[in-house]
This record gives sequence, structure tokens and C-alpha cells, in this order.
Amino acid sequence: MIADLPQNREIGASWLVSFVFQCLLSGRFTKYLPALSSFSYGMPVTSDQLSQLVYEAPSFGTETFLEWQARDESAQLFSSSRKVNIKVLEVNDPPLMSSIDDKTFDIAKTNPWVRYFDPTTIEQGQTWTIEVEHDNPNLIASVDRHVTANDRIFRRGRFRFDFVDGTIGTANVTVTVRDSGGTARGGQDTTVTSFRVTVRDIVNPAILDVPLDASVIAGPGLRIMPVSWTPLTLNANSGLTNLSSNHTSGDLFPIGDTTVTYLASDALGNEETASFIVTVLDQESPMVVNPVSSFSVSLPIGGVTSQAYWVPPLFVDNDRIKLEGSTHVPGDAFPAGDTAVHYWAEDPSGNRSISEFVVSVVDRELPVLSGVPSDMSQTGCGSSDGDR
Repeated sequence: MIADLPQNREIGASWLVSFVFQCLLSGRFTKYLPALSSFSYGMPVTSDQLSQLVYEAPSFGTETFLEWQARDESAQLFSSSRKVNIKVLEVNDPPLMSSIDDKTFDIAKTNPWVRYFDPTTIEQGQTWTIEVEHDNPNLIASVDRHVTANDRIFRRGRFRFDFVDGTIGTANVTVTVRDSGGTARGGQDTTVTSFRVTVRDIVNPAILDVPLDASVIAGPGLRIMPVSWTPLTLNANSGLTNLSSNHTSGDLFPIGDTTVTYLASDALGNEETASFIVTVLDQESPMVVNPVSSFSVSLPIGGVTSQAYWVPPLFVDNDRIKLEGSTHVPGDAFPAGDTAVHYWAEDPSGNRSISEFVVSVVDRELPVLSGVPSDMSQTGCGSSDGDR
């Protein structure tokens, strides 16, 4: 005997969709019928505790039957059997929508668009609505959804974000799509996708009022001079976090050119540099510490030149001595008469000084005559013709 047979049932069938992306978005639709064993339809009771399930696979839109037959211990069929009507009904499937990747925008971009594939409904005759929400009103002022005729042909829509001016940060955006199929028999009418929007600052902070190159003249005997300038101002989109420089206004600067560099960075690591040159001019020539006075030496007896010796002059400069030289050095041989000796020195700025003195070689030896004949005398002895 067969008892506790299940009653007639209705089961739902869902769609399976596989997408093929070519020029247009298209889809292939097939109905999915789960195995009946996945439904709880009960199991009849037989007197010998042995039963066998016999059924036909149902198809969408038709009715099928489940039939239980019971056999006894001798494998003989009971004479009683029963069929159960199973009616397959359609279950609403959620709308389909492609996922949207996270988006990053630059702060300088105005009202950027996010492209996406429009959601579609599997079931014919249904319509759908779309809602966009986000969690950061301080970043996103509004979101507009826009679909042009051309976009609709390609099943493609766009979101336009209106960001709050000068604001950076992130927002989580949630897109909810709901179709008109309802949720009867366990159907689903909603699809939710989410993505993150990031607005970043790639604009370097601006350094304003950078001074022009400046120059000052070094004071007498000085090699460094204080130089001042008006403090710089800055403009950073994401807030200034650091301003540094290798020099500050009022620093002492050495003779020559010095580059003053400022580095500004904002909270996102964007950096900007600005520089100008400070020049300290050296217009002071080297100075002679121990100048040499002109002097004279005697020419040795019988000589034609005479060696002369002196302590070389010493040059000092407020910067440094770069080049120096002379026309003669102590111990040189000088001819009789006056000879000018020049010493010179030059600093890195090209300022030059000359120290001059005269070496006079005096000939104190009297001239000596040679080949002078000795004294001689002569007596006259001649006579005239008259005396002959």
C-alpha cells in the first residue's frame, strides 16, 4: 500500500544568461530547471518500506507528473499507484548589469564621466529603474545619469560626477538596478554593484612672489654680507604640509653667486621648487701688506751685473688671492742702472693690485786707462847751412 503521497506542486524555473560582447552587447538565454531532487516534495510511505521514484523531466511551460510505484519484498508491484502534478512556473530573475571598475580622477578635471553598460532585463516586457548613491557628500555634490541616443544603441550609459570645488578624497558609489518582475516564488528583482571614486590632487603647489635675482656689494674687508627678501607666499590645493629652503631671509652670503632654492610640498606629495640667485660683489682689490722700497746695490769690481735680494711683498684680500706673479725674484742678477720690479696679485673677482719698486745697480769703480805711454824726452842737434 502507498500512503502520504505528495500533493500537486508548482516549481519555479530561472534563466541562465551568457553574454557575447562584440560590436553590440548581446545575450544568449537558456532556461534552467533544477533537478527535482533539490525540491522538498516528500516521500510516500509503503507497507514494506521499499519504494521507487519514477518521473519525467519537466519542461518550462508544461505540466509533468511524478509517479511512485511500490514493490513488495518479492519485487512484485503493488496494484495501487498515484501520479502527482508538477507545474513549472517562471521565476523573476534580477536585471543584469556589468561591474564598474574603481575610478580615479584628477582634481583639475571638471565634471568627469563614468561609462558603463546599461543593465538589461532577461524577461520580455519588463522595465527597470536605476538609483545611484554615495557616502561622501563633502566630495560629490551630485551625480547625474545621462544616456544619449547613440549611447542607447550601444547599450552604454554614463554617470557624471559634480565634485565639490577644490576637494580631494574618496567616495563609495552604489548603483542599484530594480526591474518590474517582482519577487514572487523566490524571484529577485534587484542587482547592486558598487565602485570607488577617488579624486586626487596632481597639481603642484604654487610658490608665489619669488624674488628676482639680487646683488649687493661686499663691505670693506668683508667677505660675507647679509641679504634679505620679502617672504614667499604659497597656494596648495590640498593644504601645505612643508616649505623648506637652503637659505632664509637675512642669512649671510659669501662673495660670488649663491642659489636660494625653496621646496614646497602638499599633503599628497606633490612638490614644486622655485629659486633665485643672490650675488655678493667684490669690488675691493688685494692689498699689499709689506711693500718693498726701491734700493740700490753696487756693481762688483770688474763685474757687469749684480745680484739683488729683498723680502717679497705680501698680498691679502677680503676674499682670497687667486693669481699672483712677479717680473723678478730675489737673487736675480741686475745690470748697472735702474730696473723696475713688478709684483701683482688678483682675486677671484678679477680685482688686481700691483706693487713696484726699482733696483738700482751703481757702478762705483773708477775707470782705468790702459796703454798710456811712459814719460819721454828728446834733445835737438841739428845745424843750419850757413854754418857749414
